[in-house]
Amino acid sequence: MTAAQTPISDAQVPHLVALLRKQHGVYEQIQALGNQQSGLVEQADADALLSLLQRRQRHIDELDAINKELEPFRLGWLEWLPRLAAQDRTRIAQLVEQISAVRDQIVAQDDRDCRRLREVQGRYGQELGRMNRGGRAAHSYRGAGGASASVSRLTDQQG
Repeated sequence: MTAAQTPISDAQVPHLVALLRKQHGVYEQIQALGNQQSGLVEQADADALLSLLQRRQRHIDELDAINKELEPFRLGWLEWLPRLAAQDRTRIAQLVEQISAVRDQIVAQDDRDCRRLREVQGRYGQELGRMNRGGRAAHSYRGAGGASASVSRLTDQQG
């Protein structure tokens, strides 16, 4: 066993539990933002969605910091966890399970939102394509001496 994989002591268990609770809380905050995110995707509110994603990124950065603190505990997890008191193992296992459940829900919601966003993008792309084709048609009408050409002649004569 390396120094990094030294089993944790009973005195470290409260710190580990506090980190796991903090991690769980941050995941719950991300999940709450994810629920708002879904509504913004449906509304196609790009500005609000970008703002929400910036707030969400701050929580993800916080998770990264927590994960760095958890890393020493993870290194020998399978080796030292069985050596803990039963109540500590149970408490840690419950927290890890809760974290995994929330994380899985976040990932599933993100997947749904991404699919929906692609659908919305596709719909807007199609609408923009129709507008572009309509604009090209209007431009060709003007080029053939349509209303725009008449207005230009009148403007030039009066100007």
